[in-house]
Amino acid sequence: MTEVIVECTHCDNVLDVEEAESPERDEDGDVICDRCYEELYRDDCSRCGEIVDKTDLPTGPDNLIIMMEETDSDLPVGYYRVLRRPFFVDGMVCGWFLKDALQRVADLDKQGQYAAENRYTAAGPMCRHCQATICATQEPKDQQ
Repeated sequence: MTEVIVECTHCDNVLDVEEAESPERDEDGDVICDRCYEELYRDDCSRCGEIVDKTDLPTGPDNLIIMMEETDSDLPVGYYRVLRRPFFVDGMVCGWFLKDALQRVADLDKQGQYAAENRYTAAGPMCRHCQATICATQEPKDQQ
């Protein structure tokens, strides 16, 4: 029996036998390897580290992000609600957060502090589960 060679349409690597049996596909339906699929469609939550679909790491208005390092924008470490986009401006050498596009909602909890200690970026998106966890610990605005 002749083995069919299947190549990833993104990186041109040959898929291994297991990948080729039921390959991942990109938005156009083209075959891609598992590594390219992970890079294109999955990422880690900046708070819990769980690898999730990028669609489960929302950063649009009303979603939360984690700020793990004080930046040039003078925003202290903590959890922030995105009020509008853009909330970050990326320059060629450095970037900055737009203060009026973010609203601080909480200090970092224990898991957020751990994430900050092991960070590789100043801020990042959080999965829906982590966002719900932070929101559940906040008092309604009319009781503050």
